[in-house]
Amino acid sequence: NAQVFGWVGLFVMGFACQGLPRFKYVHLWRPDLANLSFLGMVAGLSMRMAAAGPWEGAMVLGLAGGIFEAPAALLFVVVIGRTMGSAKERSVWDKYVWLSLSCFAIGGVLEPVVVALTGPGVAPDVLIRRLATLMGPYRNVQLLGFAGFKVLGVSQRILPTAFGFREVGGRSANAAFVLLTAGLALDLAGWGAFRATRAPAWAIASWTGTCAYAAGALLVTFELRAFTRGGADRSTKFIRAAFAWLAV
Repeated sequence: NAQVFGWVGLFVMGFACQGLPRFKYVHLWRPDLANLSFLGMVAGLSMRMAAAGPWEGAMVLGLAGGIFEAPAALLFVVVIGRTMGSAKERSVWDKYVWLSLSCFAIGGVLEPVVVALTGPGVAPDVLIRRLATLMGPYRNVQLLGFAGFKVLGVSQRILPTAFGFREVGGRSANAAFVLLTAGLALDLAGWGAFRATRAPAWAIASWTGTCAYAAGALLVTFELRAFTRGGADRSTKFIRAAFAWLAV
């Protein structure tokens, strides 16, 4: 929770409120609501982290934190969605941002549900089954969906203009998006079906979805020429290292 909604989530929220309006040549819609989403997310995170301690009332505090995080995430999505929607210019990377926002909203809404199903007081055998069934797909929605699509989408906007990487063509960007989206959907559906039926075919389907997602991510990496292009800026080595770990 601290990593996804705290570190990554708050960073993305702040960057989106500052950067996306400039990328689309519009003003941020309702900055007051963007600030409210920040306060709600920080409050929710604080309660969720405090609920990690082994004391009475931890479940109630964790649920309260999740209930704060859910509307904060939805409010942020509405603010950025209205901001993006007001732009006259449409870019090929827009769809990546929209899907990222959708995954952030889904993750936010599911947070109190996950707390209720896996929080303190749940019997160990029940907890293990729930963790095995829920946490993998839930984290994939957050990391591959929210963070992954945001990074891969915004990279197509920033890296060619600011760092000298190759611009991703429209066909490649669309093909990668299809691979990423279909791969994530198949991964989630396949794992859910496997946990419900224990049929190996569904596990293979989930693994196939993961491979499709990886292929989409690698296609974006290749089209950007992440390892061969880019200027002499001192930041370039960090970006190349990040894409190297993405490939791994």
